[in-house]
Amino acid sequence: MTDIEINIAINELCNTRTLDYANVLDAMHYAESTLSFAKQRRYGRALKEVLDDCIGSPDHDWHATARQRTEAFIRTFGTWKGGK
Repeated sequence: MTDIEINIAINELCNTRTLDYANVLDAMHYAESTLSFAKQRRYGRALKEVLDDCIGSPDHDWHATARQRTEAFIRTFGTWKGGK
């Protein structure tokens, strides 16, 4: 997904407007705070998968970029379009 597609998708999921989720960690921290407990668990698993694909280790989720977090966030809702 492009940055624009990502921003639109997360704005819709969080019921927000015009936040740049794809490039701003603070915006992703906000998005993460909107997740229910069940979705937090799914998000955590999705983030580990995204990071494992990128760096080969699922143990470094605190180093995830905003872009990696956006992919995991959208995958949590099953609406990611694109690879894997």
